[in-house]
Amino acid sequence: MNIIDRLEAEWRTLRDAPVMAAALANWRAVDPRLGFGSLPELVTAVECRDDEERADGILAALVGLAGGDDCAARVVLQLLLPGCKAMMRGIPRRDADERTAVVAAALFDRIRTYPLDRRPHRIAGNILMDVRHRLLRWEADRRTGHASLDRLPEWMQPTASPPEQAAEAVALLDWAVRRGHLDRESARLIALTRLGGRSVASVAAAHGLNEQSLRRRRQRAEQRLRAAALTLA
Repeated sequence: MNIIDRLEAEWRTLRDAPVMAAALANWRAVDPRLGFGSLPELVTAVECRDDEERADGILAALVGLAGGDDCAARVVLQLLLPGCKAMMRGIPRRDADERTAVVAAALFDRIRTYPLDRRPHRIAGNILMDVRHRLLRWEADRRTGHASLDRLPEWMQPTASPPEQAAEAVALLDWAVRRGHLDRESARLIALTRLGGRSVASVAAAHGLNEQSLRRRRQRAEQRLRAAALTLA
């Protein structure tokens, strides 16, 4: 099951959760465009092709909240997942999981940072276009051996991590291993090089491994980790 499938499975429970009902009540008080009695009503209104202007307004209202509201960001994410699935059609099966992770991570990031003041209309199309551009850039970098994660969390930067960030990172790595998102060796590689101050070159030399292969392994592992972490948002 890839990250998009997991997000859709999660949604079946999340859409009826009390936290979402409370969020919807708050949104109704903030913006009349979000005056729905339930999330299914909201989703139906956005998916309705008879009134695209209204649907665009609803998305604009949600995106306006999404920068600081996890529930709003999650609803927008769910509404745009069908577009992401369409984007992934034709991807070879052997490459699908990695690319799906890239798309899901890019989608969540763009929802959080969408420039609503500069691009207030055609919200869904604009976000999906931005995600597609991010995927194409990643594909180009991957072919030339320079693929990297955008907007890495601070604790993943190649500098020593403060204790509280290290503790948070170790907890996330442990969760990812227990849930099957990462194998233990990949988690250990991330911990050694991102948290422990070890260089990839030194780890490769100590274990008789190829440095470039180890870097690619870490890149893939970090992409899986970031995508898996979206399910916690």
